[in-house]
Amino acid sequence: MYNRRTGIPRASRILGMDAGSTDWYREAAEAVLRPLGDAESHFDSAYSHREKTVLSEACERLRSTARQAESWSARHPCPSPDTAFHLRDRIKACSRLVEVVSAVPVRPDLADRVDFQVADLQHRLLWHRDAIATWAAE
Repeated sequence: MYNRRTGIPRASRILGMDAGSTDWYREAAEAVLRPLGDAESHFDSAYSHREKTVLSEACERLRSTARQAESWSARHPCPSPDTAFHLRDRIKACSRLVEVVSAVPVRPDLADRVDFQVADLQHRLLWHRDAIATWAAE
């Protein structure tokens, strides 16, 4: 029922669903967004503790899962334009979080501004998660 490598449902094996159906897309998107949400939570926790090694690992995990989600969403366009916007921007916000936090060791003078940018991006992520969850529950 699921692709062993990606964990995404195989449309041909889900009775009554084809790869273009909204129901299939919702289920497949959930399989892709679950690891992204886990990586976001791991990042939030690591950022609050500010330990370099843990934060570096959390950034790498978030970067990797954002790339995977971006790759998947490029190959599987969302049937809902509004939700497609939220998916794209959520992925971009994750990538931006990594960029912002990764800039601090290179430019320590930016440290004060980073907290504000991280908080802003985290609020954006929350907004996108809520919008996607509402769509998924329809």
